[in-house]
Amino acid sequence: MRIKNYLLKARLNQYFQDLKIYFLGFVIFLSFCFFIAVQLESIFFFSTKVRYTALLFLFSVSIIMITIFLSIFFLANKNLLSRYKLNRIAYKIGEHLYPEKPDIILNANQLDKKIQNNQSKELARAFVNNVIEQIHPLKFQSVFF
Repeated sequence: MRIKNYLLKARLNQYFQDLKIYFLGFVIFLSFCFFIAVQLESIFFFSTKVRYTALLFLFSVSIIMITIFLSIFFLANKNLLSRYKLNRIAYKIGEHLYPEKPDIILNANQLDKKIQNNQSKELARAFVNNVIEQIHPLKFQSVFF
């Protein structure tokens, strides 16, 4: 379960990195919409109803985006989105740490889950501890970008 904790931290880190990128894209979209609205307002004098409708539209788009981000977060925590599945994250970290054998982190996670059922518990623990020593100093930002 110790490797799973690292994988959960990595998933949370990946989610927040994705959230930052989507947020920047959303801010750029809102800025573009505001720029277009100001340009159109300078050419045409919009009525209060049109301005209110445009403001309501931008507010509803903002609420929809927040809802999407929250639903992605909850689906990711339940391991239902392929981008945020622990197996995929373990494989990505394994590609970063062990390019020749990228599934080592995944194998260590599986061993760590079933360490009580193994015949050689010391060997399994040694392998898991070795992998944890490799993961511990890892900065997750370097893995996902």
